[in-house]
Amino acid sequence: MRLSIPRFARQGGNCRSSLPYPEILLPRGTPAGGIFFKRRETTMLLMRLGFFYLAVSCFAFAQNPATLIVEGIDGKIVTLTARDLAALPPQSFEAPENGKASRFEGVRLLDVLAKVSRPQGHLTAAGYYLLAEARDGYRAVFAWSELNPDIMDKAVYVATKRDGAGLDEKTGPFLLVAPGEKRTGRWVRQLTALRLREAR
Repeated sequence: MRLSIPRFARQGGNCRSSLPYPEILLPRGTPAGGIFFKRRETTMLLMRLGFFYLAVSCFAFAQNPATLIVEGIDGKIVTLTARDLAALPPQSFEAPENGKASRFEGVRLLDVLAKVSRPQGHLTAAGYYLLAEARDGYRAVFAWSELNPDIMDKAVYVATKRDGAGLDEKTGPFLLVAPGEKRTGRWVRQLTALRLREAR
């Protein structure tokens, strides 16, 4: 195997490569082969920086896991992680998504809301609602009467898995799912907050 070494033309006091690579200026007298060592060193440096950035990103993600904010009617906030949700009674359910049925795993929304102060009694339920917020600013609203088991048997879930795998970045890590609805307009992807509010 022959190794072709590019020709170099001297211009002024520098040595310039005649190949269509980014122009690299070397001091007068630099051996022609030296440019290959320069490029290799630069490549190695960039690779090391890339690995360092990846390691820092992974460390930051480990130190700052995804969280779900839950706010009660008294204004007090509880912050839950995926581990906190995993400690709740697990649920498995099917729901149509994009024209096909998917099997989800997660927890009941009511079990998540049990971590905070909720409206009590069916007489006052009509005056409250749940605001679900996504990372990208999307919002969906549920009347508390819809979620109150004393009034309706509506199943709503916070899903963490789909078809046996974790949710992808565009959907998770938390997905609010309302399986009984014909449209997915109130499915909240990248769910970040659940807030119980009084209608005013």
